[in-house]
Amino acid sequence: MIQLKKGEIERIINCDAPQSVEYIITGTIGILKEEGLINDLIMCYIQELDISLTLYKNNSLSLKESDNIKSAQEILMNKILNGIDA
Repeated sequence: MIQLKKGEIERIINCDAPQSVEYIITGTIGILKEEGLINDLIMCYIQELDISLTLYKNNSLSLKESDNIKSAQEILMNKILNGIDA
């Protein structure tokens, strides 16, 4: 099982724009592919990241940070439903 790298959630939450969120997610997926991981393991990683974002609890989230979480979840759900390369 692939584990989230330390600080990955925070990197997504602290992005400046939704495009940065997408860049982080697609970049990480690209790195996992380069490391030779099969699509099933990458999909497990995507699902784990989605669940971690859903469960992320912080009462002091700004509107931008909340938007970054929503944006990331939309990107991840698209990949879950349509495949890793979607």
